[in-house]
Amino acid sequence: MIDKDPMAWDLATWLLGFGIGVVGGALKFFSSPQMKDKKLSAYALILDIVTSGFVSLIAFMALNTLEVPIGLSVSLGGVCGHMSTRLLFLIERIIERKIKAL
Repeated sequence: MIDKDPMAWDLATWLLGFGIGVVGGALKFFSSPQMKDKKLSAYALILDIVTSGFVSLIAFMALNTLEVPIGLSVSLGGVCGHMSTRLLFLIERIIERKIKAL
């Protein structure tokens, strides 16, 4: 089990949490229906990879805090990375509803 405190993590743990999202983002980019009609856009690829890596890392950190086993944390982090833009949109809508309910 890795330490709950991210400040105590080594580089390999950070790369694991971020890297699985990068792979998910690249897979999402190259498998998107838009890729069939468009040329490769470096900007869109980098944007997908960075967004996916960030979301994956946040999910990995949250799951680690909840003491979810490392294998499951990485797997779910990768799924969150693959779904990054949809997941961020969903979280945004939940927050908007909570604010409107106040």
